[in-house]
Amino acid sequence: MRLRGAGLEDIGEFAGATFDYHAAHPQLARLLQWEGLGQAPTADERARTDHYRAKVESFAAAQRNGLLAGGIDAAHLVFALIALAAWWQTVPQLAQMITGAPADDAAERERRRAFVVEAARRLAAPR
Repeated sequence: MRLRGAGLEDIGEFAGATFDYHAAHPQLARLLQWEGLGQAPTADERARTDHYRAKVESFAAAQRNGLLAGGIDAAHLVFALIALAAWWQTVPQLAQMITGAPADDAAERERRRAFVVEAARRLAAPR
């Protein structure tokens, strides 16, 4: 499983690449939130479910192979890492209120990314 060159052998950089993707596409998380608020059927649900289930299976295989910590549900881990990486872009106003730095501050963006990388490593790296 690859995301812009980052694989599960370094879960931190995988999470960092996820952060980069969401930073480049901030509308994605906002659209997902909007979709979740609606009453309409989920858009392209089957294909999206297949995509995320394949991701979960990749994480589970990485756990079996010792690349990721076992003892944590692979599906929950995938969800948590996406949330960790995406939430900064989803609610930039909240991030600014908490950190005091605007989303367009390049140095703060790098600090946020570094946090996501380190937090993912601590959460999921094998011990």
